[in-house]
Amino acid sequence: MRKIKNIVFRFLRLIVTIMLLVLSIVVFAQIISRYFFESPLVWSEELAILMMVWITFLGSVLILDKFEHISVDFLVNQFNERIQSIIFIIGYLLVLMLNIVFVIGGWEVIQTTKDSILPGMKISVGWLYGAIFIGGILSSIVLLEHLYTKLKNLYLNQKAGDNK
Repeated sequence: MRKIKNIVFRFLRLIVTIMLLVLSIVVFAQIISRYFFESPLVWSEELAILMMVWITFLGSVLILDKFEHISVDFLVNQFNERIQSIIFIIGYLLVLMLNIVFVIGGWEVIQTTKDSILPGMKISVGWLYGAIFIGGILSSIVLLEHLYTKLKNLYLNQKAGDNK
């Protein structure tokens, strides 16, 4: 299971890196096109927005897996390990609920906008909102894994304490 996860996350990092590279090239090309040739690229702004949204949601999954999101944990660190675990579990559940809303809402928006077209790129607007849906699914999977690990550790620590 760990091997599959590593492959998926390596692929995600590659995709996000490529998107960031494409975003940089497109923005640079737009600047050159607009200021030197006085002929803006009509599709570049849409592609840049599309890339930023996908980078945000896929990057969020990568950061969530490594526990690298910004957090203020000064107060949490004042408690013992058991209370900290319970606080983290509650936090994971709240973020999981948010991601379920992303999945459901993202799917509904995709269905609503799938027939609308981005005029510069000539693709469905659903591709833009697909990032919310996919990011929500992937983040939910990561959160479920973290929840399982925290609950298992909490249970094992409690069992070890009962055996003393």
